[in-house]
Order: sequence, then C-alpha cells, then structure tokens
Amino acid sequence: MRARARGGWPALAPGAAFCAILAALCLFLLWPVLALLEKSFFTAGQFAGLDFFRQFIATPGLPIALRNTLCTGLAVTAATLPLSFLLAYAFTNTRFKGRGPGRSLALLPLFIPSFLPAIGLIYLFGAQGLASSFLGEIPLYGPLGVFLGCLIFSLPHALLPLITALEDIDPALYVAARTLGAGPWRRFWRITLPGARYGLISSGIVTFVLSITDFGVPKVLGGDFSMLSTEIFKQIIGMQNFNLGATVSLVLLLPCLPAFLIDRLARRRQRFKRSGQFTLPAASGARDAAFTALGWFALLLPVLVVGVVIWGSFVTFWPYELEPGLANYDFGQTIYGLAPLGSSLLLAGCTALGGVVFIFCGSYLAERCHLPRFLKACYRLLAMLPLALPGTVLGLAYVFAFNNPHPPWQAFYGTIPFLACNCVVHFYTVCHFTFSGSLSRLDPNYESAGACLGASRLRTFRYVIVPMQNRTIADVAFYLFVNALTTVSAVIFLYAPGSPPASVAILQMLDSGALAQASAMGTLLLLSALLALFFRRLPGLVLKRFKGER
Repeated sequence: MRARARGGWPALAPGAAFCAILAALCLFLLWPVLALLEKSFFTAGQFAGLDFFRQFIATPGLPIALRNTLCTGLAVTAATLPLSFLLAYAFTNTRFKGRGPGRSLALLPLFIPSFLPAIGLIYLFGAQGLASSFLGEIPLYGPLGVFLGCLIFSLPHALLPLITALEDIDPALYVAARTLGAGPWRRFWRITLPGARYGLISSGIVTFVLSITDFGVPKVLGGDFSMLSTEIFKQIIGMQNFNLGATVSLVLLLPCLPAFLIDRLARRRQRFKRSGQFTLPAASGARDAAFTALGWFALLLPVLVVGVVIWGSFVTFWPYELEPGLANYDFGQTIYGLAPLGSSLLLAGCTALGGVVFIFCGSYLAERCHLPRFLKACYRLLAMLPLALPGTVLGLAYVFAFNNPHPPWQAFYGTIPFLACNCVVHFYTVCHFTFSGSLSRLDPNYESAGACLGASRLRTFRYVIVPMQNRTIADVAFYLFVNALTTVSAVIFLYAPGSPPASVAILQMLDSGALAQASAMGTLLLLSALLALFFRRLPGLVLKRFKGER
C-alpha cells in the first residue's frame, strides 16, 4: 500500500490532522468542563457527593439569585419575542420606510459589549439622567434595570433568526392564498406564523439563555438584585470559594441544557421553504404606515441608549458640565491608557485568524473526508457542546483547568493566545454550523476530480475548496472578531493583571465611577466593530460598483 498519494500528500494526513483537532478540543473544551465538574463534587481529592449543592441551598442569597435569574430570563423572553417578531415582520412583510437604516440600527447592539446598554440606561434614567427630570425617579438599579438592559442587548440576537425564518417562507404560498380569497389575517395565521414557528423557538431560546447568563448588565445595574452570573463572580473573586463557585456554575448550566436541546430539535425539524429570491410584498398604504410607525417606535429605546453612550463620551463632566470635548478620550491620564483597546484588537485578530483556520479545517475534514464515523461523531458532539456553556461558566472552567503554577501553563495562562483559545471555543458552535452547512452544499466530486487530474487533496483544498468558501470564511472571521472584541463574561476571569481587554477595563472604570471614560472606551470598541463591518463589506461594494460601471 502506498504511504503517499499522488502530488506528495500523505495518505494518512487527513486522519492525523483530524485526530490533532480532536485532541485540541479535548484539551481546551472537555478538560475544563471535567475540571469544573471535579470542583463541584470533590474537595481535597475526596468525593463530596452533593455537599456543595446542599451548601448552595443553605447559603443565604443563592436560591434567591436562582429565582431572580429564571424570572428575568422568562420576563425578557416574553417581552423580546413579540418586539423582535414585530420588527422582523415589518422588515420582511411590509414596505417599511427606511428599511435599510432600520435594520442596521436594530442590529447595532451586536457590536457593543452587553453592559454598554446599561451605561446608556444610566445616562437616560439614572438618578441624574436626561429623562429623570420629567419622568421622576426610576428604580433603575434592580430588576427593572436588568430587564431593560437584557431586553436591549438580546433584541438583535432574537431578530436575526426571525428575519431568516420569515424570508424563507415560499412567496408562492401567499400568491395561492390570495387566489383562493384568503384575507390578510387568514394569511398571517395560516402561513406566516406556522412558517416562522421554528424561528420563534430559536429566538426564544437564544433570548432566554442570553438573559440568564449575561454578566455585564447585572454587574452594572443589578444593585441588590442578585443573579447567578454575578454570584459566580462573587464566590470566586470575592470569597475565593472555588467549590461553591463551581457549583453555582453548574446550577446556571442546568436551565441552559434543556434550552439547548429544544433549540437543536427545532433546527433539525426546520425546513427551508424558499423556492426563489426573497421579494417584498406589494405596497399597502395603511399597513406600511402602521408598521413603519410601530417599528421605529420599537427601535427608539435601543437607538437612544446607544446614541446617548456616544454622546456621553464627549461630555466634559456629567451631569454638571455638558459641553462637548475630547477630554474623556485622553486615556493617558488614566491608569489604563490605550493598552486595553490594543489588547482587545489583538485578541480579536488572533481569535478571528486562528479560529477560522482551526474550525474550517475541522469542518472540512468532518464533512468531506473519509474518516471513521466514530471520530466524526465525537467531533460533532464536541463542536456542539460550547453552545450549551455560558461564557461565565467556560471562563471559570478554564481557571480550574489551566491556572497552574507549573510549566507550560504558567507562561501561557492569561496571555492573548490563551484568551484567544477561550474565545474560539466559546464561539465554536455557530462557526462550525456555518462552515459545515456551506461545505455540505459543494459538489462532493471536487476531490475525486482533482485526484483524476493528478492533484493531491491538499492542492484541491487550497486552490478549489478555499476560494469557493471565501465569503463564508470572511463571514465567520468577522463574527469571531466582533464577538472576541466585545466579550466580557469569560475573559473576566482569565486576563493577566495589568493588561485587561477593553471590555474588562470598562467594567473597572464603572466600578471606580469613571462613567464618561467608560463610555469613551465603549465608543472606541463600537467604532472598531463598525470598521470591521465596513472592511467586511468593502469587497462586495467594490465588485458591485465595478459591475455597475461595466
């Protein structure tokens, strides 16, 4: 048997590469999860059984935090679903006035850390907020503030699956319904809602999980309203109670697992219904005017919250000197300087580059190479696991697994490459699904044709598969870049002292009362994310302009 295929590509190389990827996932995903489980059930090497869970129940405040977390998740989901469905329906099923800008503004919270809406709410409804003078005192620090902050942050995450679901409904169904005399309400109840039901399920699950696992909003606006995500931070950082912190993490994980399973079941049962290119419906004056008004009203609070953060970053001294200036951007006067922004950009770049290479290779080997089914099944299971792990839980698991004074972890822990590994694992599932879906749609005979022409699999991969996946690769790179740029829940436990990422530095600024400087750093993060979006879309704009000139 030949040990080397034509073109110099070792015949066993795909299997060896796939095993290396599996080993890396076991090291940076499975091992931390096992370390977390070990801390929850063992102490000093002895099996503790359910002692730490009994301690969880007996500890004042922790059962209350669990109740607060679940109630907040349900309340935010109940409010976000109809709001996001209204916007998705307005964007896809009506002639919404200002549809392009409206969609862009609705997705704006995707490009900021979760606690930036909390800062905007402080500017608007805090004790000295812009709206407090005529609305009166609003109990912002507590359940109301956490609810509003999570609502604003989760809105675009709920909106995207609904837009996709509504755009995938076959337009021929509406044509047939009109031909049969069905009115608008009947078409809505018989076509639109059934067609969007899996999108509604996915949006509800995403909103629920985001709102119960978010760290930034309850950290800024929670006050005495405790939630599990902040309790984990208190137990680990404040009290150094690692066993109880791990137990709280597992309790937080419990509602995420069934939500993850429901979402997976909904995605499997969903079928794409679109038979052609998506088109907007015919104009209808009353309907379009009503949904335009309702849609822009629904966008009012998110737009105001993000806008007031940008405005607050230029205020000289809130709330006494409102003259605009650039003093808040002079980070040289702070203990941080611009180093946190540089750290975040470096972290985002390493995550995007390393994550795209690693995840794309893993997805390619799993989808298009002849490998043992057992290995592929293990890979797919590991690839799905991060979706069920909140960032706070994953960050804590990394502490237990890698915070080791012995080499090589002593030199690796807390560095940018280490944080990038955590971010790649954290956002692995969405990227894997994206690559797998795109690769599975390619003709399965490309590699066979390349072999017949004397090209190795590596050469076919490099010169055929990768160029055909350029758009998907760019989309995944952008997704990883923006999420790594704005994440806080995992890296809050892992950064090296003295060199925090910008998202962590903003939280530290807020703790010290530097609201305007925190707004300025957050605005720079938003600007960085928007610049990344611009460069992502630039090739398409240039190509469109070139085709238009021709």
